[in-house]
Amino acid sequence: MQAVLGFHRPAMEAMTQKIVSAIAGPSMAGLIIAQFGLSAAYCFDVITFLESNRTK
Repeated sequence: MQAVLGFHRPAMEAMTQKIVSAIAGPSMAGLIIAQFGLSAAYCFDVITFLESNRTK
């Protein structure tokens, strides 16, 4: 049973992160678009993309 849990737990933790980002990402984008407009959402996307590539 412990061997099965050793494979199951990391997969479940990764799936939880993907579900949260799948919900949080589009809802945050919708809030940015509603508040600041579409061009601000694109600028935010570019800035976060560049920042994530800089830290790798």
